[in-house]
Amino acid sequence: MIKIGILSSSLENLSNFEYRFYFWCLQQEWIKIEIIFIDGRIKTSKKNYLNKIIDYNFFSKLLFITINKIDDYFLKYKKIDNKKKDTVQKWLENIDKIKIFPINKKGNIDYFNDELSQKIKNYNLDLILRFGFNIINGKILNVSKHGIWSFHHADNDINRGGPAGFWEVLFDHKTTGVTLQRLNENLDGGYIIDKAHYVTQHTFKQNNIFVIEKSLLILFKNLKRLKNKKILYTESKEYKKKIYKYPTSLKIILKYLWVLIKNIIIKKIHYKFFYLLNYKIHHWTIFITNTNDFKKITLNNSQMIKTTKNYFYADPFYIKHNNIDYVFYEKFDYKKNIGHLSCSIIENNKFINEKTILKKDYHLSYPFIFYKDDNFYLLPEMSQSKKQQVFISKNFPYEWKLHKTIFNNVYCADPTIFEDDKKNLWLFINQSFDAFNDLNSELYIYRINNLYEFELESHSLNPVIIDSRKARNAGSIFKYNDNIIRPSQNTNSISYGNSLKFNKIVSLTIDDFKDEEIYNLEFKNRNIIGTHHFNMYKDKSLIDVCHRIF
Repeated sequence: MIKIGILSSSLENLSNFEYRFYFWCLQQEWIKIEIIFIDGRIKTSKKNYLNKIIDYNFFSKLLFITINKIDDYFLKYKKIDNKKKDTVQKWLENIDKIKIFPINKKGNIDYFNDELSQKIKNYNLDLILRFGFNIINGKILNVSKHGIWSFHHADNDINRGGPAGFWEVLFDHKTTGVTLQRLNENLDGGYIIDKAHYVTQHTFKQNNIFVIEKSLLILFKNLKRLKNKKILYTESKEYKKKIYKYPTSLKIILKYLWVLIKNIIIKKIHYKFFYLLNYKIHHWTIFITNTNDFKKITLNNSQMIKTTKNYFYADPFYIKHNNIDYVFYEKFDYKKNIGHLSCSIIENNKFINEKTILKKDYHLSYPFIFYKDDNFYLLPEMSQSKKQQVFISKNFPYEWKLHKTIFNNVYCADPTIFEDDKKNLWLFINQSFDAFNDLNSELYIYRINNLYEFELESHSLNPVIIDSRKARNAGSIFKYNDNIIRPSQNTNSISYGNSLKFNKIVSLTIDDFKDEEIYNLEFKNRNIIGTHHFNMYKDKSLIDVCHRIF
């Protein structure tokens, strides 16, 4: 049992983040919220706050507030429902709470003197979580067994200070980091527990909500690590750059306004312009390369499979059967705005005898094929249906029947099965359990204990990766120089599938997973903005490439 204390500003107006945290905790038998420390100090009145605004950069602050209010109006995401909120509130009624009064010092610091720190220490806590208060200082930092954990909603090697998610949008960062840290006396420079990275959203409010809500999974994951006594702390890097604060200058606010215009309005005009000219934006095609060594792939040693402007090809998987080379892929129909699954024979570096193998009234892609025990299994990406199904071949390769639904009412993408040297079968899959249906940030692993029945056992550290730069699958896992390699997508604010990363799997058990990036495949071409799939084909390989304009 892990005994936790919470530093909270108030329980009267809990954030969606806090409701979700408490609802998760009440379902865990190994977590006990022992005490909630509530900030008992009188808050600054709205009148005094308004005077501060009037006295200091009134116009720029008013402009920034107005922009964010407009952004809030269009920002829609599904919050925790009222039934769960009521459950949390009733549960919280039975938890001990005390008001505490730290000393507020210059520099927005809450100092916990020896007496108050000792009072908190007497609760004999394993961990304190900071959900409120200001910068924490004093002996309280070390009164619990594992100190105080707190989020810095940025990568603290790149950006310290706040507000969360603003500066990454302003400076056009491809991703926005989040740091979970054990606090010490250094501002945003505590001992690092874990980090995550997410695609930077178009606006400050979108980015702020996105990274805060999604970062809860980092906390869950590391609480499970703490339970299993596998928690590690690393030192923060020395930071000599500017520590950012709430934007107040008119110059910064106007620059941010221009970023919004560029990200939203100009991009829409750009897309509409090329649409009227009958050009396609972000058009995917498949290339056959003349090497199966991913470190040697270039567009010069590759041949593009021709498409028309009515459809594109992506996500190729190669299978050899009865001495025939088959390729399965997504064929996207622009008119219907959905993809279906097709199969062709590869002959002389061309696709011939194309046939549709699976078509639904929702989008299909990523036709992963797995052969085992005289059966061919097909696991397509079908996230629009909010489920993951497995199909089995009736007459390979063109006829398939539904075999099993392994996830229902869950957003899933890019399922990939891997068999290790010990004959263990693993399902690598991207899933989303949050309000954003984001399938780029988290990787989940399940052990398949019975393939035909698809009995799945969840990895104890799920999600094993929380990082849009490497989480999403990008093709079959394969061997390379005696190493196990998982190709993954590097997804950021520039494009979906900006580049291909190749990651060596260092360890894989039901309680442990570790991988290391060994190569990043990116094409330096003005009209190429991405590649997000790799599959070996004899002494060659298959990749897909995204063209800026086609």
